[in-house]
Parts: sequence; structure tokens; C-alpha cells
Amino acid sequence: MRMQRASAPSKASKGQRKKKGTLKSTHLPRTPEMFERGLLKPGDVLTIFKRENSQAVVVDGSNVRYGDQIMSYNEWGEKVTG
Repeated sequence: MRMQRASAPSKASKGQRKKKGTLKSTHLPRTPEMFERGLLKPGDVLTIFKRENSQAVVVDGSNVRYGDQIMSYNEWGEKVTG
């Protein structure tokens, strides 16, 4: 799985993006929701796009194991990206 920073939101209402004259829903699930839906499972390996040695293993809907530490997804992202 690749994780990337989302681009800046458009002027359309929150959760929607203007596309060829129409509004289209672009709701992206948050990490706990992806875990609940089964899109992420314990043991899945995640990496951050274009970041070497960024592999982390999913522990649950809130945490990953990075190296020998268990931390939140945000803490992992901050640690890898600086």
C-alpha cells in the first residue's frame, strides 16, 4: 500500500470535487474505517511512497509496528518523513 499526502482541496464543498461541470463524491476513508471495512488487516505491510526503509506492519486500526516500536499511523509518518 502506498500512502501519499493528498493535494489541496478544491473550492467545491467538503468531500466533493468538481469534475467536468458536476460534483462527484471523493470521500476517502480514514485509517480506522479502512481497518473496519477489511481493507487493512493486522500484518499488512505499509510503505510511504518514495521513502526507503519506511515499511511498517499494521497492528490495528490505530497503530503500526515500525522497527521495534508500536506507534500511531501519524507518528510513523512523522518519523519517516521528518
